Amino acid sequence: MKFILKLLFFIILILGCGCIGKRFYLSVDEITWNPYQPGDKLIFKSDNAEIDTIIILDVKSKKFPDAPIKLKYYNERLSVTFNHSDPEYNRKMVNTLLYIEAATPADSSMITFQFFLKGAEFKIKRIGIYELEKRGYQKLYTSAGLFEDVVKIEGPCDVGLDSLSLSYIYWSKRFGIIRFETCRSKVWELQNEIYRTNL
Repeated sequence: MKFILKLLFFIILILGCGCIGKRFYLSVDEITWNPYQPGDKLIFKSDNAEIDTIIILDVKSKKFPDAPIKLKYYNERLSVTFNHSDPEYNRKMVNTLLYIEAATPADSSMITFQFFLKGAEFKIKRIGIYELEKRGYQKLYTSAGLFEDVVKIEGPCDVGLDSLSLSYIYWSKRFGIIRFETCRSKVWELQNEIYRTNL
């Protein structure tokens, strides 16, 4: 009887392991789309001389989907969270700036941008990393200097209904967000590249 119970246990264990989907980890290239480290301070200035600062709270990787059903593939996720230095502009939940998903045989690697600053919000934008790389990089001069690895990412914009939403963000692979524009053509630029407190 004990032998039969043990046999049934091992059969169930083997079958259960067989149902667990394969894990896919972020590649070096996928990870390089995140330039931030915890404690980084980003100072932005608008064309109306307004100043706002955000601080990177955490960068987490080795995260996998926690689905209620078994998945065929489990791809690693990386997330970057932030808060404003002025509590007036903090939300009640942690703010996610960036979310990167590893590629699987079924899906290409994806990156999601979500950003807000003093009421100006970039709607969630999920886009393939390969698609971004195909666009090629452009040069952009700002008060923080010359950036040569910039991609311009558009967002949904309805001036009449959503004047505070962002129409474009300019993303540098080395420094992250360096410029963004609202649907009302208001421009904010990064002033300092990155202040890194742990250097």
